[in-house]
Amino acid sequence: MSEMLQIRVINLDRSYERLEFVSQGLNSSGLKWSRFPAIELPESGWSDLEFYVKGQSKRFYWDDLSRGELGCFLSHLGVMEQFLSSDKTLLLDLEDDVEFTAESAQYLLKILDVLNHPDFGYWDCINLTSVYEKRRRILMDFGDWKIFRAFCFPMLSSGMLWSRPGVERFVRRVARDGIFLPVDQQVRYYLSEDGVGLSLDKPVIGLRSVSTTIGDRRVGRPRYPVAKMKLRAHNYWHSFLARLLY
Repeated sequence: MSEMLQIRVINLDRSYERLEFVSQGLNSSGLKWSRFPAIELPESGWSDLEFYVKGQSKRFYWDDLSRGELGCFLSHLGVMEQFLSSDKTLLLDLEDDVEFTAESAQYLLKILDVLNHPDFGYWDCINLTSVYEKRRRILMDFGDWKIFRAFCFPMLSSGMLWSRPGVERFVRRVARDGIFLPVDQQVRYYLSEDGVGLSLDKPVIGLRSVSTTIGDRRVGRPRYPVAKMKLRAHNYWHSFLARLLY
């Protein structure tokens, strides 16, 4: 299965140290990978981009997206669009704050074998760097690990393994709806509707304790609990329905 896997690492041109660290881990694993230059938007005019639905984020997320958050979303979207132009069937979409080790590679290959089993069932994406212990149902035990149907997909977009149909569906929906949430929130928003997200009981790929490169959007900004509850209500309601269907 590894020959059908494309691994891309999103990295800003100015983040040399991050690239050096993640390169060491990936190179030692023996897996093929490549860098995707992260999109850093200009300081003016960035909020007028075609795909960004200005004001929609405030309804669901309590504030408009920041320049860094929108650039981060566009970077993940760029990785997906390039993947769709390839002949690969699986995409490992990584951010440069991951800690990829030989053990990560070992367990990743085991997970690929499990997901490829004809009896496993349908899925769009599995989060490899983050877990969420609520609103999930166990699908399979393998070794010391468990795979869950994640009706409320775990947050953080640092390490996501996508199936080709999952990437196609996500890109198509973004083209239809536009960008209206941070990328990890919009992934959860869509996957909660369909119940096709997966998670593990513990991360396969670690995260480094490093400061964010997209800026802290919450400093000095008010929160809007009602708007935040709209987003939670959407995810929780659809995850409840999905649990009845799957």
